[in-house]
Amino acid sequence: MAFWGMEIKPKTPLPLNIERRLVIKQAALVITKPSPEPCVLSVSVEGGDQQYVVCRLHEGRLEHCTLELPFSPSDNAVLHLKGPHSIHLTGFLDLDEDDDVYDKEDAAALNGLDDDDEDEDDDDDFDDEDEDDGDEEDGEEEDEEEDEEEDEEEDEDEEEVVVMPPSKKAKTAAAPPAVAPPAKKKQAAATSAPKPATPTPAATATAASPNPWSKDEDSKFKKALAAHPDGTEKRWEKIAAAIGTRNKEQCKKKFQNDKKAK
Repeated sequence: MAFWGMEIKPKTPLPLNIERRLVIKQAALVITKPSPEPCVLSVSVEGGDQQYVVCRLHEGRLEHCTLELPFSPSDNAVLHLKGPHSIHLTGFLDLDEDDDVYDKEDAAALNGLDDDDEDEDDDDDFDDEDEDDGDEEDGEEEDEEEDEEEDEEEDEDEEEVVVMPPSKKAKTAAAPPAVAPPAKKKQAAATSAPKPATPTPAATATAASPNPWSKDEDSKFKKALAAHPDGTEKRWEKIAAAIGTRNKEQCKKKFQNDKKAK
C-alpha cells in the first residue's frame, strides 16, 4: 500500500485519474474563513450525471469523517464539492508485487504476529536458560563446600588422637574433646545464614499487573485510531502523541490485542 492524498475545492469537479485501486479513508475540512454553511461531498462514476452524496461536513459540528470508498481505474470516478470550504481527502493505493514496497506492520497484523512479541519471547527463553545455568552452578558450589567441610572435619578428628603412656590412658579417654563437634559448626552456619526476603504485596501486584490501560487512555486511543486510519504516514507516532501517556510500541500492541479479542 502507498499513501494517497488530495485536496478538492468547491465547485471544481475532481476526476480520479488513477492507475491502481484506490481506497479513500477520510475527509476533513480545510477552514480558512468561518462560515455557517455545510460542505457536501459527492461522487459520480462512469461519466454519468448522477451524483451520490458521500458525506456532509459542518464547521464546528462535524469537521472530519471516516470513509471506506474503494475505486478502480475503470470506474472513471469524479468527485464534487459544494460549500464554503475545501476538503482534504486521504487514503491509500494498492501496489503490485513488482513495486517492491513491503509494509512490515501490515504484514505482521495479517499474520497475527508482532515483532515486539517475538523479541520478548526470545529474551524470555534466553533469561530462562541463564537462570537454569545459574541454579546448576550454585548447586555445584554448595556440593563442593560441603565436601570441603567433611574433609576438614575428618582431618580434625585424626589430629585429636594422641598416643599416651599406659598409666594415663583412662584419664585421656575421659577428657572432653578440645574442638567443637561438627554438628555445632553446621548449626552455627545455618543460624548465621540470611533469611530470604518476603515479597511485599506491592511488588507482587506490580509483577502481576503489566500497566493496564485506563478508561481515559482507551477512549483517546479509539479517537486517535479514527483520526489516523490505516495508511497514514507515521500513524503510530501520531496516535501515541494524541494519547500522551503511551509510546508507539504500546499502541501497536494494544491494537493487535484488541484485534485478536474480536
